[in-house]
Amino acid sequence: TLEFAIAAGSGSAHPALLAAQAGEQVAEAELEDAESGYALESSVRLTAGWVQPNELALDQTHDDHSAQLNVRKVLYDFGVTGNKIGAAENLILASKLEYEYTRQLQVVDIARHFFNVLIADLKYAWDNESMAMHYVRYDRIRERHGLRQVSDVELLQSENSYQAALAQRNASENMQRTSRALLAVAINRPGELSTDLARPGLNIATHQLDELDDLVSAAVRDNLELQAGRRKEAAARMDLDAAQKRIRPTLDATFQFSEYSRLTPNRDDARARLNLVIPLHENGIHRSEIAEKRAEWLQASADVMQLETRLRKQVAELWQRILQLQVRQQELKVATTRTELELDRARGEYQLEIKTNLGDAMVNTSEVRYEQAKNDYEQTLAWMRLFLLTGRNPEHVLNPGGT
Repeated sequence: TLEFAIAAGSGSAHPALLAAQAGEQVAEAELEDAESGYALESSVRLTAGWVQPNELALDQTHDDHSAQLNVRKVLYDFGVTGNKIGAAENLILASKLEYEYTRQLQVVDIARHFFNVLIADLKYAWDNESMAMHYVRYDRIRERHGLRQVSDVELLQSENSYQAALAQRNASENMQRTSRALLAVAINRPGELSTDLARPGLNIATHQLDELDDLVSAAVRDNLELQAGRRKEAAARMDLDAAQKRIRPTLDATFQFSEYSRLTPNRDDARARLNLVIPLHENGIHRSEIAEKRAEWLQASADVMQLETRLRKQVAELWQRILQLQVRQQELKVATTRTELELDRARGEYQLEIKTNLGDAMVNTSEVRYEQAKNDYEQTLAWMRLFLLTGRNPEHVLNPGGT
């Protein structure tokens, strides 16, 4: 079933989703790195030494060992750490949005491959009917040719039509296997080809197509990929701010506790200091970092604008495509009714031995079934893509009652 295929292929074990998860883990690592700006730093320093004291020293021992505990904490860096934390948090949100967008994109891709298998099966049924019809005609002409009732040219023309139909049937049979192989890859089960696929019960008529302007507004506002891009742009802006603030002062506190094996007047057991470090000028490394961060921000801003432009175009194309498919759907309903009546009439005439056009009617029926199913599946995929672009879950197209 389509539900099983989606469940199997949109899980966290799929390579596309594993890559999206990796992006989230990288963002979380950057947040941890940013938060370390105000973290407590501590270290122990152990020193073993030997000295030869001068003759005026009160302590004439030679051992000069020491143990020191050093503690440092940045108290305030005038916004550098805050901006780095904000940038990392935006990247985490962006990665979560990208993961969900990738998952929904995978759902649409699985549905596409699933429908391709069903279409391939219907195409094979149509081509098989056509091949059988051409073979029957060729066989009859061959019998008449043996009685010298038809010419060699008519026989070759009939055989050529049959061979063409047979080649088309074989091509459709190959497409059945190819489409199944691609579906197996899409659901992360390569090599496990499905034999029978259940036709899903689609109810695309329940969806009302909104005005184009409303759909474009929804896409610009709610599209997950665009939201992720805006988060990345905000992160790049905060990274730039952090780089620009590195020239500002830094306030930190340091503590030192010491033990010595040899006592001298200039050694202290404990020290505590507040340090205000004020940079006096920018260096080349700092200017280079600012330029790099500004370029990253400009690139992120450009990516958002390009994505928004692409979204507007894609939504307009899908809107027009759905309208065309809806018109085609009405045409196919009439064609289905017509071919069914023609098939019933051809069966009756065949039984009465009035005409022998039953094969044509069966081929026409198979063709219309194929075209109708193809239209339904293409329309469903168009709706799923439209939902994806406008920030709605594409699975709700398959399950209109979903929330």
